[in-house]
Amino acid sequence: MLESKRKALIFLLLAIILAATSGYLILQKVQSLNEDLGTFVTVYKANGDIASRKIITASDVTTEQIPQRYLRDDYITSESQLTNMVSLVPLTEGDIITDTMLKEASAITSENTRLITLIQSERIFSMKHSLQEIESISLYHMNLIMNLSQKYLWKMLM
Repeated sequence: MLESKRKALIFLLLAIILAATSGYLILQKVQSLNEDLGTFVTVYKANGDIASRKIITASDVTTEQIPQRYLRDDYITSESQLTNMVSLVPLTEGDIITDTMLKEASAITSENTRLITLIQSERIFSMKHSLQEIESISLYHMNLIMNLSQKYLWKMLM
């Protein structure tokens, strides 16, 4: 065998061994990344534009698979969570639907009902358990309650 053929054969054999080794190492890395991500979970997202106060139907949503690692607690993961629900905010196509965007269909679907959001602060406290779902409170009374509670707190601090 000629010297050049022998060197070419050794180089070819070495290249095949290195390619197989690198392929095996890449396969192991991909498998470990997949294990880190966990199993895939189905979440629901808007199939098209959904107006606020519209009852969500099966044709309004589509599913998407995301890794368990990126699943948030408020994502909708089953179709039963969407039954008899309306969207509080307008949704565009591709928006992932969360619990905070939905409310049960009741008086909310009426156009005459006004929806307001009260962001919790030191003047506004959570009244989730003291008010029922259908109850309403006027803004005048809410302002009066906040002013009285602030004056009472100010007297307590003095």
